Formats: sequence, structure tokens, C-alpha cells
Amino acid sequence: MRGRDVQSGGLGPVSCRHRQLRRRLQTALGIDRLLFHLRKAWKEWIDTHQTGLQAAQQLGEPYGEGVLLDNLAIAFLDTGRAHEAAECSERLSGIGGNWGIA
Repeated sequence: MRGRDVQSGGLGPVSCRHRQLRRRLQTALGIDRLLFHLRKAWKEWIDTHQTGLQAAQQLGEPYGEGVLLDNLAIAFLDTGRAHEAAECSERLSGIGGNWGIA
């Protein structure tokens, strides 16, 4: 099914942009939060998660958006950036319990 949307059963082509966004989201979600926390790799954690968050928003993926906002809030708190952590928490509450999970 090369060049086709696997999630829709191959019924429609997937744009290159969509694939790039999906890859960014999957990368950010696949990185273990504990690994970043243990290594204190704050810049990488924040950069990766912000990139993934933008992708989740553009793809309309509330679950990914919720997970990444939650992780960003933790990273911001641990780096003394309480205002940005609060912004993430506020945005997360705007998503509410609707993270796309039935």
C-alpha cells in the first residue's frame, strides 16, 4: 500500500506533510519520559515534545496533545519554569477528558 493511507485501509493517499507530522508525533510519544528525567536532558525533552505537540495539534490528535502537554508541564516544573508549566496545565484542562479515548 505504498503511498496510501494505511489507517483508512488504503483508500486515500497520504500527503508527505501528513507523514512528516505523524512521524514527529510518534517520535515525541515514543521517547521515554523517564530517560529524559534521569539524564536531565531538559532541552531535548522540551524541544522534542514541543515539536510533537505542534504535530498532534495539526493532525487533530487529542490523545497525543494531552500526553505531550502533560510531559511538558513536568519538564517546565523541573526546570523552574512554573509559568510555562501552568500554561500547559491550562491547555490540558481545555482538552478535558476528551483525549480521543473511547
